[in-house]
Amino acid sequence: MITNWFITGKPLAGKTTLIKMIVEKLKKYGVKVGGFITPEEKHHGVRTGFFVQDIETGVRVKFADTEYFAPKVGKYGVKTRLFESVVLPIFERLDDYDIVVIDQIGTIELRSTRFGDKLQELLESRKPVICTLEEQLLPKYKVFGEVREVNYENKTQLEEEIYQKIVVNVSVEKMSRTVREKKEGNLKEKIVHTALKAVKKIEKEEKTSKTKKTTSRKKTRVKPKQIKKKNVKKKIVKRKNKK
Repeated sequence: MITNWFITGKPLAGKTTLIKMIVEKLKKYGVKVGGFITPEEKHHGVRTGFFVQDIETGVRVKFADTEYFAPKVGKYGVKTRLFESVVLPIFERLDDYDIVVIDQIGTIELRSTRFGDKLQELLESRKPVICTLEEQLLPKYKVFGEVREVNYENKTQLEEEIYQKIVVNVSVEKMSRTVREKKEGNLKEKIVHTALKAVKKIEKEEKTSKTKKTTSRKKTRVKPKQIKKKNVKKKIVKRKNKK
């Protein structure tokens, strides 16, 4: 079963808009969504930078701007450490989510090698992921999941299609997880039962051994007073015989 979805398309085709629409529907369905989005900043209708925002916490930082004095990707100066300050903690909380949103996988985001490494691990795991993806990176990442290209005409159709597939996938994964947890619970219970049984057996053997040793000592032990009395009687008898 496919667990990863990649949304690609031309610049300004609506990739981030589509992913936001899907996230809102998933939340209403009760799916636990984590990850990040990268909203753009515009001045007078011209894009001048990007923010990175944690979907769960709402923490939002601008990490790329045309006026930043920082290493350039295209026309944007990119402050990688600011990007990582929001993104990397998300990878520490993956177990809290049913699905992870990555918006986006692009040359700007991949300036962070730490993010690239974490992303690779995530895509190779069982955790469902939905990403927006730059077209030039498609050859590298398409092997990890299903690719859908968005445009002005098919946005609504793709929203429903991807939403339905994710819901089915998450439901199946939850059922599988429940079965795995139940099996693990039964196995744990069996191990504990076996261990307790072994402990009781050892305790019983030790108790039996202790009882045998105590009985043996009672049989062989002679009271000192009794020995003394016997010796005294023998001496008296000998004296009488001499007389």
